[in-house]
Amino acid sequence: MSFASDVKAELCERGGGHEKQCLAELLGMYLLGGTIEFDDDGRKSLFFLTENSSIAKKCFTFLKKSFNMTDGVREEECTEGHRNEYRVAVTGKENIRAILKGLGLGEQDGTVKCDFQNMPKLLENQNNLKAFIRGVFLMCGRISDPAGGYHLEFGLPSRPMAEFLARCIGRYTREPRLIKKKQQWVLYMKDGTRIADLLTLMEAHVSVMKYENERVVREVRGSVNRRVNCEVSNLNKTMVAARKQVESIEVIRERMGLENLPENLREIAGLRLEQPEASLQELGEMLKPVLGRSGVNHRLQKLCEIAEGLRSN
Repeated sequence: MSFASDVKAELCERGGGHEKQCLAELLGMYLLGGTIEFDDDGRKSLFFLTENSSIAKKCFTFLKKSFNMTDGVREEECTEGHRNEYRVAVTGKENIRAILKGLGLGEQDGTVKCDFQNMPKLLENQNNLKAFIRGVFLMCGRISDPAGGYHLEFGLPSRPMAEFLARCIGRYTREPRLIKKKQQWVLYMKDGTRIADLLTLMEAHVSVMKYENERVVREVRGSVNRRVNCEVSNLNKTMVAARKQVESIEVIRERMGLENLPENLREIAGLRLEQPEASLQELGEMLKPVLGRSGVNHRLQKLCEIAEGLRSN
């Protein structure tokens, strides 16, 4: 299973808590996966649609728990091409009316209305609002495996709903970014800390621990790689500089002779020829008295300047 599947499996196993929290989670599920349809005889049915059987089961359980339905609600499985779809169907005018009223939704000509400009009374309680975000995530949320990168998103059917969900999330952390992709409005996060905060908000506690563990491993690995790359880069620079110094000393030896150099330059020139791979610090420690890196570098630069002058002449 993918990390996203593990997160949703954990959220499906979580109980609804207080009755109002169950209703809030159902509201999130309905806004992303709910629909009202009429059959050929004009009979009305309310459906919750999902491709995840565990989500359908949770929805079914919450409906029976919140509205004490003994009949008129059922789970169904249908196959469309290579894809399985699960739905929870509710029949009976009274059942449907009770559900819409409990969720704070209005209905006009068979179309369910939700005011996204104002916060529904059901969601004014913080715990209910968290449950609502959890319900929305179950229906349309996606999250990448933290081992490969940090990305969480919600695919939403309209801009008003996307902006409404962003405001809901913004009550707990910085609002996610909003972009349009084809026919969807997408809210997304790419910050690992904010994604972990949102998982905590939805009470996916086991997934949060897995996520944080992967984050630590990934960041430590990245830190080690950066340090290794830096050391390799420094080593390459040292080798290039040493090769240039050796070439300059060879020019001096051929054109004027090392014996004609001042004693301090003659000494460092001999050491560099004997130790072409030594660092500046290592060369300095071989001198008597010991010389620091900057002193060694100064003498070697002087040798390079002399060689450059000889080349010019």
